[in-house]
Amino acid sequence: METNNRDKALESIADRLRELTIDELFMNNTNATGQLAQSIKYVPQNTPTGTALAIEMEDYGFIVEEGRGGAKRASSQSWQPKIIQWIKAKGIRPKPGVTVEQLSYAIYKSINKKGYKPKPFVAPAVNKLVNQFAAEYAQATANDIEVDLEKILNK
Repeated sequence: METNNRDKALESIADRLRELTIDELFMNNTNATGQLAQSIKYVPQNTPTGTALAIEMEDYGFIVEEGRGGAKRASSQSWQPKIIQWIKAKGIRPKPGVTVEQLSYAIYKSINKKGYKPKPFVAPAVNKLVNQFAAEYAQATANDIEVDLEKILNK
């Protein structure tokens, strides 16, 4: 069976889901630098049960979406440039006598101690699109079947 209609529908759905996801990200006010929004894309992937849309984005997007608990031990300092970039994007100014690096470390320690509360932006976007997606994809599948049946019958 040809899947032309379904492939086009899936591409359209992926584009709309990306837009909705970015809208949710901005509504949560969790997009200070714009990097996370720019990195979001949905990619069709074949699975044993059919085709699914997989999200690709900056790694920290999954932490924003799901949150995280505190950490018992420190990781590498790869976090520091990202926190400094966030501080600058938010226009946060350290108190007199405190450097941006010191402030970034204090924020890092706080996240490690307290964790980070989730600010979902993917799940709400998916929920908004689910009903429309199901109807559109079902119609595209029906169209593909109709095209295939016409080919079989007109042989």
